[in-house]
Amino acid sequence: MINRRKMLLSAAAITSSGPHLTLAADSDRTMDAWNGRAWKGWSLVEKSFWIMGFSSGYVWATIQGKKTWDAAMPSKSKEVKILYDALGKTDLVEGFTEIQLAQEVDRVYADDNNLSLSVGLAAAHAFHRLNKQYSEEELRDELAHFRALAIFSKTMEEQRK
Repeated sequence: MINRRKMLLSAAAITSSGPHLTLAADSDRTMDAWNGRAWKGWSLVEKSFWIMGFSSGYVWATIQGKKTWDAAMPSKSKEVKILYDALGKTDLVEGFTEIQLAQEVDRVYADDNNLSLSVGLAAAHAFHRLNKQYSEEELRDELAHFRALAIFSKTMEEQRK
């Protein structure tokens, strides 16, 4: 299940954006989204607001996705509900403040190898670690997948220049 979700989450994270109104240097962006170098320059308040927006957007997209599937495939409504309930249990975290979630993203970026990850991918990984639904091996694999995605994106960006 983690592979399908990783693919969807990777696509969603490509379009993430940060709280700053001006575009920073290219090194602060991966996949045209803010990355760890940008994140490290944000205040705790900016990080917390980004987390709030990311979480709200994820919940909204999940609800809209479920409604769309229900309308398109009413005969599969029960299966769709099970799928979306499972996503909610594994991808969202409860009982944490935005500040605590931002600090968990800080932990992801404490490893310089993760600085090229978009903030959306780092947040997703931090949430997965917090909700304790995945084994350490699955979390390592996810992080390796996200790093490879960031490297691939940088390569594509350089080829376009």
